Amino acid sequence: MTDKNYSKIRSVNSKTQLVSIDKFEYQGNLTKKLDSLSGDFDEIVLNQIVLWKVNRYPLICDSTISVLNKIGDKQSNFSLDNEKDREIASKALKLLLKSNGVKLAMASTILRFKNPNWFQIFDERVCRALYGKKPNEAFSCFKAKEGRTNATIEFYFKYLKDLKNRAKELDVEYSMADRVFWLTDKKLNKGIKLSNHSL
Repeated sequence: MTDKNYSKIRSVNSKTQLVSIDKFEYQGNLTKKLDSLSGDFDEIVLNQIVLWKVNRYPLICDSTISVLNKIGDKQSNFSLDNEKDREIASKALKLLLKSNGVKLAMASTILRFKNPNWFQIFDERVCRALYGKKPNEAFSCFKAKEGRTNATIEFYFKYLKDLKNRAKELDVEYSMADRVFWLTDKKLNKGIKLSNHSL
């Protein structure tokens, strides 16, 4: 079976058809950085190149990283039950969500590796195993007065609480709950396609 649009594909036949390189705006800052590389590559450079190619390079500013680093690591006394710590976590999450290329799945992954004792990855598979619903269905009841970002933060904190409670009920170590629920969804919901949510 052939693609009906294939016959519509055109090739360059003359110089007048070419688009000026000045119009190339793909991953602006990262492109400039990578174009100026010289010398040996390291893992960081290779990861930047891969993320450039797949157009998934997040732009996270230094002030966001500074707030993120106020969250204690897994050896600290950091606690979402502590009002001050929760405010720091909320601010870090809000700044991450406002960063270019970062949605809840990526923001929660960053937070999880910062402190897995309190943060777990928000993932469609984990959400399905936890709630028996797609993420957008689970999220639909959240409406924040101050907009979608605040609703997303409110939803994520509820998700963490629900995941922690369910992990305790099922005798699952909370710091590994996202991974256990992810694997479990693959088993329980095998054959059901992911919806590629956009929270």
